Amino acid sequence: MKTVIATLLALGWSGLALSQASSAQRPSGKTVELVVPSTTYPQGRHAWVYTPLGYPGSCHDECNLIVALDGAIYATAMAMPDMLDSLIALGRTRPAVAVLIDNGGPPGRIQDLANSARFAGFVANEMVPWARAHYRVTRSPAQTLITGSSAGGLGAAYIAMTYPGVFGNVLSQSGAFWRGNEGSNAAPYEWLTGRYAATPRRDIRFFLDVGALESKGALGGSALSGRAGTGRESESVFIGWCFASAQQTAAVNLRVLQRNRLPI
Repeated sequence: MKTVIATLLALGWSGLALSQASSAQRPSGKTVELVVPSTTYPQGRHAWVYTPLGYPGSCHDECNLIVALDGAIYATAMAMPDMLDSLIALGRTRPAVAVLIDNGGPPGRIQDLANSARFAGFVANEMVPWARAHYRVTRSPAQTLITGSSAGGLGAAYIAMTYPGVFGNVLSQSGAFWRGNEGSNAAPYEWLTGRYAATPRRDIRFFLDVGALESKGALGGSALSGRAGTGRESESVFIGWCFASAQQTAAVNLRVLQRNRLPI
């Protein structure tokens, strides 16, 4: 799963990169823990901000901007700061600032990440402007990426679809696309998938990462339902992980990068 994150962070801006330098052999950027001020959430939102080695000079005119949902996971188990250190040191991607938002545990996490208009508004209208005011980061959607896994993968896709003028790239890992609107567990399921199919094409690149056990979605739906056959396959890259022999599946533009399985 870490390899997919590193690959897609590089793929979005500077070509495919799977290798990483040893974190013990290179200098590192800086990660600080802080609270992002908010009127939507009066107590603010807990987050971590990564800045690359040599910041702000290393950004030159501006850095790419990455927003990661479930920030506590991406700051530790996913090791996003280490990945960015490696990719930047190897010259495989431009320097980036990453804001890793803490979404806590249930029930707050689902209230944030499952097609939440309130949380999406906070991210696009408060957190991103705050990041732009405090850090030397891009204002271009084409150089701004939002990512998350499971419910976070759903949230990343929802926020970008709702605010395409802010986010031009989505990395959704095992996104929980079966959910209804505003965290609903009731029909209509795959609400965001239906919205995507009915929405005029937008200038957003989706990188969708699915696991070996995700050939079928929740409640019997397809893990990739609503995407193949919509005439918008060119917007998406599907990343599959499997134990079996790697094969391309043209119907869903599936590319197998590594034989492995994502954790459930």
